[in-house]
Amino acid sequence: MSRLYHMTRDEGVRDMLKFLLARETQHQLQFIKAQEELEERYGVVVPGNMNDIQYSEYSHVIMNFSDGEGSRAFENQIAKDGQMFTYQENPEAMGGVPKTKPASSELHNDQG
Repeated sequence: MSRLYHMTRDEGVRDMLKFLLARETQHQLQFIKAQEELEERYGVVVPGNMNDIQYSEYSHVIMNFSDGEGSRAFENQIAKDGQMFTYQENPEAMGGVPKTKPASSELHNDQG
């Protein structure tokens, strides 16, 4: 949302985005408090612990799909579960670029 904020000069849109950014901050703070409470009771909590079905080789890889290197800040740091974060610049999507068929002409909005 912050990128959208900087992309527009419309004060009404900016006002709405300021509110949404504040709400997102509030939600993140609530999630942090909830996680702290759970960790006091049960130890380290990884949301939706799906270790048995996830591709665990990606669970600690920070993948940078953006301009800049801000996400590199976590590289080589240790996560709460004791494993080290690694960093990957411009990773390829799993399986490569998908091969898709052109969309049906019925889906095009060119019927003037």
